[in-house]
Amino acid sequence: MTEARLLFVVNNYLADATTDLSAVRSPMLAVFGDQDLNVDALKEAVIYERLLADSHPASQVHIWPDATHGLTKAGWFNQQLASQTPLRSQVYALFAGRHIFAPGVIDFLSSWIQAQSR
Repeated sequence: MTEARLLFVVNNYLADATTDLSAVRSPMLAVFGDQDLNVDALKEAVIYERLLADSHPASQVHIWPDATHGLTKAGWFNQQLASQTPLRSQVYALFAGRHIFAPGVIDFLSSWIQAQSR
């Protein structure tokens, strides 16, 4: 673990947003990548669903398949830190644009946002 990563962990390992999430009264979308190396997606999704159940009827929680912490394609971008991204993935990202994201996730996010403005 790098010194920067250790500092992040030390500063955040006791962080608890449950009180704040329970107070949310506007639509909230929580999307977790099922291949996330930083977050236990299933565990967190269960917690978010419980905390957001009474917040707003439009709130949703999803676990996206083959996605990383940043909802990018797990096969290309599943590192804990951006600095660990292999050169081949960096080059791919330069040319792939929005296609670095897990299939369908950008359209899903866009549709959810548009639905909130109706």
